[in-house]
Amino acid sequence: MHWTSYFAEKKFILLDEATSNIDLHTESLIQEIIQNTLTFCTVLTVADRLKTLINSDKILVLNQGTVAEFDRPSNLLSNPDSLFAQLWHTFEKESSFKS
Repeated sequence: MHWTSYFAEKKFILLDEATSNIDLHTESLIQEIIQNTLTFCTVLTVADRLKTLINSDKILVLNQGTVAEFDRPSNLLSNPDSLFAQLWHTFEKESSFKS
């Protein structure tokens, strides 16, 4: 198999910090659209906002430029040693203080 022909047949969308400069309500609307309408392709999302990533099929966590974790969000969150879980729990605590 030639990789060029393999990738030519696939549909990819890269979202690089696509929601970083918008309010959380608008981000939620965009995430809903992505989940409901882009089911025909692979969506690769680069994001700092954890909430942007939580509904992904898989999450890749980088630490100092190296792959630290790659798994389903539910698996990462259930592992207390997971970097993603630690970030998520920090995010939840900070969010509860703002409410």
